[in-house]
Amino acid sequence: ARHGYGLMGASAAPVARLRTALDRFASLAPVAPQPFIVARYLLCAEQHTAARAEAMPFIRDFGANMRSVTFGQDAGAFTDDSLLANAIVGDPAACVDQCLALQAELGPHILLLKPASYDPQTNRRSLTLFAEASAQPLDDLWECRAPVYGNGAEALRHLVGRQPSLSRNIAGQAEAHSDLPNTCRVPQAS
Repeated sequence: ARHGYGLMGASAAPVARLRTALDRFASLAPVAPQPFIVARYLLCAEQHTAARAEAMPFIRDFGANMRSVTFGQDAGAFTDDSLLANAIVGDPAACVDQCLALQAELGPHILLLKPASYDPQTNRRSLTLFAEASAQPLDDLWECRAPVYGNGAEALRHLVGRQPSLSRNIAGQAEAHSDLPNTCRVPQAS
């Protein structure tokens, strides 16, 4: 905080723990901190129960993997119920409501959405549904738009260029995502 670094809240971190960290950080920061980044798993589907069912294999595996190593955090933080409580999973309206609740609890932040399915088509459908549902309700929270690395294809090429080991995993995906927007949302600090 004293050096002007920002914070990132992990996807499994409960909101109360993030709020405590933000308050402590603010008490130490001599200047306004960098934007707070909150990571959350996302699975948005037409039906709430379908979204939860589709997310469960990924959530269950993630929790099992995290419980197998020690991070100084209670293993209870990685139970299925705890992970789901800290994810954005549900029908479009429920996902928007969860984002609004995060905003109310944490204030301005950047939301990093991490798809919660192993199936790329499910993830793409989920992100599309969420984008359509959140466009109006969440736009009021965002003041400006900032450039990324061009369109989706250029962003993926940039990522591959920085980490060549990823090229095996996303070869050909850059062209498939050339329709992704050229902007990302940046919250306006109050």
